[in-house]
Amino acid sequence: MTPSLFEALGKQVAAAALFLPNLLFWTETGYFDLAASTKPLLHLWSLGVEEQFYLVWPVLMLIGVRFRLRMEWMLLAITLLSLLHCWSLSHFGHTSAAFYSPLARAWELSAGGLLAVMRTGSAKSANSTIFVIVGVSMIALVAFLGIGQAAWPNKFALAIVAGSMLAIRYGATSRLATRTLGSGLMVFLGRISYPLYLWHWPILVFAYIKNGTTLAPWQASACLVASICLAILTYLAVEVPLKKHLRLSPLARGAVASLAVVGLAGFSIAFAHGIPSRLPDALQAALAYERYDFKTDAYNPGCWLGNEEDTSKLLPVCLKTNRNDAIVIWGDSHAARLSPGLREVFGSERISQLTRNGCAPLLGLGEPVVGMSRRQCGGLRANSETSCPDCHLIWCLAELSERLEDRLSVCSHA
Repeated sequence: MTPSLFEALGKQVAAAALFLPNLLFWTETGYFDLAASTKPLLHLWSLGVEEQFYLVWPVLMLIGVRFRLRMEWMLLAITLLSLLHCWSLSHFGHTSAAFYSPLARAWELSAGGLLAVMRTGSAKSANSTIFVIVGVSMIALVAFLGIGQAAWPNKFALAIVAGSMLAIRYGATSRLATRTLGSGLMVFLGRISYPLYLWHWPILVFAYIKNGTTLAPWQASACLVASICLAILTYLAVEVPLKKHLRLSPLARGAVASLAVVGLAGFSIAFAHGIPSRLPDALQAALAYERYDFKTDAYNPGCWLGNEEDTSKLLPVCLKTNRNDAIVIWGDSHAARLSPGLREVFGSERISQLTRNGCAPLLGLGEPVVGMSRRQCGGLRANSETSCPDCHLIWCLAELSERLEDRLSVCSHA
């Protein structure tokens, strides 16, 4: 792994050891964040949410008992408040918080607690089967709708939770459910599901890093088979012995010590910036460019606008209207990344910069990228046409894969 990826892995290991991976990934989300396909422990975010919930759950139960509260109503209130919080974050554009925040995801877990304390009578097998079919159908429908590209959590998450509650609540009294969901194969898959979840993502990520590109179908299939084999081995060699071991104190001490060692190792790797000294000198020099930080090396406040900033916030210093030898950088964030190099070559006094995330340098042509309006990008185009009519050179650069067949467009006008 390159130093930057190894450093990121160290951070992920340290955060996982502290039960905080979701908070780490929350802080790392951003326009130039590493791709998910390069984060081997990204899947641990959900375990972080669960672990944080389980730390709070006993306290909630004690509060309910201490003040003699009706558990059903207390948990219903917690579930609805968390669901409302999740919806509000998503609705107002705070999608990262809605995804990673334990407060925004608590409703999915508290719904299970609500189901556990609800006083429900027995149901006839026929009625139970109907509810189970409805519940499983809701889950299957979401799975086949292709939700991977949708912002999450959303209405699909609500459907999955509701469907799971129906299947759990009525599964035990449904003959169909006991014969299908309770079959030996399904029970076995359920038993290895946890280690399978732990293994599948790191294997896919390391295969992607090794391959350097998207995996071919046969490669992805091989990763799946390897994940299943390791999951079975983990279940038989780790989970089964742990369940049979009655003396938990030595195991607990060993687990805590192991967790501390692994967490400290991850912290050390992150602190050492991925230990670049383990690589040859020539490779270290080439990979030193990985430490490039757009926030300090390229970002120019007022000249590089973000998604939420209005075009009127372009600073006058960005527009060199009094020079006929000015060079204009016009385009999206890809164009903005050219700014440091061009300023170094031609001098900052000649550079005008009109850049905004997601806005291509197109005169009345094409749509902006998803999430950007015509008005937002149109304002940038208007500035480019009127701010510097006698400019010597206009340099345009943008990601156009969503508009044209060509990957990039580079244009100059003398």
